[in-house]
Amino acid sequence: MTETTTVAFSFNDGANMGLLGLIRADIEGMVIDSGRPRLRYAVEVLVKTLLYPRIRCVLLFRLSQWMWRKRLSPIAYWMMALELKIAGAEIHPAAQIGPGFCLVHSNGVVIGDRARIGAHFICFQGVTVGDSGKDDGQPLLGNWVTASAGAKILGGIEVGAGAIVGANSVALRSIPPGGVAVGAPARVARTRTIDPEGKPLD
Repeated sequence: MTETTTVAFSFNDGANMGLLGLIRADIEGMVIDSGRPRLRYAVEVLVKTLLYPRIRCVLLFRLSQWMWRKRLSPIAYWMMALELKIAGAEIHPAAQIGPGFCLVHSNGVVIGDRARIGAHFICFQGVTVGDSGKDDGQPLLGNWVTASAGAKILGGIEVGAGAIVGANSVALRSIPPGGVAVGAPARVARTRTIDPEGKPLD
């Protein structure tokens, strides 16, 4: 699945974008351009890339993902090891994550090899997206999903576009688009308003 634009499930994994396009979208998601002069913005991006482990982690993931797709798996795994050493995150190079990946804090983040995640994924520290231990697959997340601190999203479930998985919640069942799920196991507490691409409107 590459792209769906229905309200029911909106998903864009960036498969039609090149490496540089994905990196640019990720940086724009993490370093907001608020109308500053281009040179000043470029300097800020460079400084934050050097100083912020979370940004270097996402860049390493994109490079490892590219290497994986080129069948250079030893290099891809080495880059994944660098992610863990530099930023405390383990994001498998085979994971599909769409453009605009925003890693708010990197420590303790684990994303599995069969995870499929749409565009504009917002991920906090301690998040796991992967196996449930029941051999039932790994999650499919739509666009604009937020995984709050300590959230676990496990098994072959779908998390609809614009959904939020609350802090320390454990999602074992599918969550509808715009759903705000909390608790362990997570249950939908309310529903947000989203546009056709899944972007929250409230």
